[in-house]
Amino acid sequence: MPELPATSSSAWNALLRSTMTDVIQPQAEGWRSGLDALLVFLGLFSAIVTAFIVPSLATLKQDEIARTNELLLNVTNIMIRISNTDVSNLNLLPPAVFSPAASDVRFNVYLTLSLIISLSIGALTIACRGFLNLVSWSPHHKAVERLTDIRTRWKSAEKLLGPAIESLPQLLIIPVLLFILGLVDSVFSTALQIASPPTSILVASSFSVVFIASVAVGMGFTLIDGSLRPKASPFQSRLAHLLNIWIVQRVHPLVLRLRKAALTTLQLEAPTVKSFPIINRSPLLSTESMEIYHEILQATRDDDILDDASAALFHIIGQRTIYTTPNRLFRRLPVDLLPQECGTLLHLLSPEASLRSHRTAAQVIVDLASNSRARPLRYSQNDLGRLLPSLSRAARIADPGLSLSVLWNSQFVHAMAIVANSGAKITAYPPAVVILGATHWSWKYLAPIELSEILAFVFEVIEEKLILELADADAGEEASVVDSFLSTRDESQTDAHVSINPRNVLASLLYLPREEHQLMGRLIAWLIRTHSAYKVISATQQHLETIQRSEWLHLLGHRQYLMVPRMVSALADECFAAEGFAEHELLAQTCVLSLLHTPNIRSRPPSGFVFFARPVVKALITAIRAPIDLSGTESSALVKDLWEVRRCVEEDLLWKEESRAEILSDFEQLLGSVQPETSHRPISPGGAIYAAAEEGQYSGPETESKSSSMSE
Repeated sequence: MPELPATSSSAWNALLRSTMTDVIQPQAEGWRSGLDALLVFLGLFSAIVTAFIVPSLATLKQDEIARTNELLLNVTNIMIRISNTDVSNLNLLPPAVFSPAASDVRFNVYLTLSLIISLSIGALTIACRGFLNLVSWSPHHKAVERLTDIRTRWKSAEKLLGPAIESLPQLLIIPVLLFILGLVDSVFSTALQIASPPTSILVASSFSVVFIASVAVGMGFTLIDGSLRPKASPFQSRLAHLLNIWIVQRVHPLVLRLRKAALTTLQLEAPTVKSFPIINRSPLLSTESMEIYHEILQATRDDDILDDASAALFHIIGQRTIYTTPNRLFRRLPVDLLPQECGTLLHLLSPEASLRSHRTAAQVIVDLASNSRARPLRYSQNDLGRLLPSLSRAARIADPGLSLSVLWNSQFVHAMAIVANSGAKITAYPPAVVILGATHWSWKYLAPIELSEILAFVFEVIEEKLILELADADAGEEASVVDSFLSTRDESQTDAHVSINPRNVLASLLYLPREEHQLMGRLIAWLIRTHSAYKVISATQQHLETIQRSEWLHLLGHRQYLMVPRMVSALADECFAAEGFAEHELLAQTCVLSLLHTPNIRSRPPSGFVFFARPVVKALITAIRAPIDLSGTESSALVKDLWEVRRCVEEDLLWKEESRAEILSDFEQLLGSVQPETSHRPISPGGAIYAAAEEGQYSGPETESKSSSMSE
């Protein structure tokens, strides 16, 4: 994708659409439909409770019909008295004091609480629905500001508003349970004539007050939180927005004036921040906006959105690497790649992403390293172990053709070379060669199978490119073509290019596929011509000593160890073919080191060498035939190792008799009468016993005493 500024609307609009379409709208619609269903249920439930509570209220006051009947009875008695009837027959009743039944009181308490709580839940549902309608609202017009505003508020909505909406249906248990308890209590009280003191009215009233107060406090909190945090709070409303404006315009300036007056009274100076002049500084994104960019981009699966949004990746990462201050001290300080930035690059390089996203990620890595105004971007060992396999896989599918030579100067191989060298600029050597000679190569953060795949890909690119370049060259021009092809491209930049360490190239050759053995000889010959035979042999010897350590047994597989004799034999062939070669003893020591001390080279039983080690034995004999003085004290260790090699060849049953006889004859001619030095023990009183023990003829004091008794 063509590069875009970090605040470009075309890049941020794609992320905004992705966030609204894939994240916010589905979740908001789910919450909104739940609130609508809750409102319907609350309406029906409140109507049912109201139908019960209206007739139940009549039981809390005196019945007028009963009172009228009581008065009529008294009037009848009075009229009988007036008619001169015997007074003793009169039955005058005093006025009865009305007291509601305890069951009626409790039933009304249950119904009242149920109706109050259900109406309160309905009020909270309406308020949450209003907050939900404004959670995706933003007063800004720029896409980057709108996305930052909406995404920040949505994160708070997922933490506060979401649980509140999801807990509202659970609160319906309270009014429903109260309604059921009221019905059950009314039935049993009527049936069993249970009387209860009316103190429950006070308790119910107190609970209603507490619940209503809690709802009021919650509503007040939402109003205050929405006004004080307009960007992050999910409780947005028009009233909160107006309150925020009033706080910003009235309260905040008043606080600043009071602070200034207090500092003036106390004769204190406000702290000043020293600012540096900015040179052509573009609008920078906040840390929060960059985190949101990487978070949304890594969650996006749409290819078009990825292509549009990744166009601004270079400038977003470049905000931390491109220096904008005139202070030269900070210009060359390295900057580490952030984990979210590495995650974005890996997402763009994933197999699910498009080829355009793959190329964009590789191009960003190259541009960040080649920008002259950028500070070095440093890749950690963990970044190296994650980015290199992704880049190699993306490079393989970038060009579906039969030849990988087109990737020789591609951005994928260039990006791999930059990551392998921890962000160093690649100016002189070709990128594929720089990968093989990386000084910052990680052997621990890459699985052996991933390391094999990466280096196999690099070897295939080099091999096919060399074949293409050597197709029209004569046999005598092969060395010059290879040297000009693999060596520095610009001699004027040799002080700035990444240096090639022969040891790293030789270590990479152990992962070379066996079918590309010709490439090994060409690379070793190029190393000899570029550096020297002594440096290459010494580097080989150092690496062989390193891989003999125990921690390397799980880093190198059996196939890599079997490539050691192939590499040593190829090295010997190229050294013998070089003009003026005189390091025969050093080469012989390297051959002995690979034969006797490298794991998986000697087979047991029978004692001998693997099939690939036989050319090393022949190379060793060729090296010894040179004028090497084996009789000196400095060559005693070499002579001892040569006799050990001869013994292994003699005991090897897999050699043909003719070949083994020829090799043994060569050893006889070369070694002659030279014997390995043996350590002599100093003469002591028990020297005979030590000598017998070494020869296996001494079995201890018990055997000696037994034999003496038998002789007696």
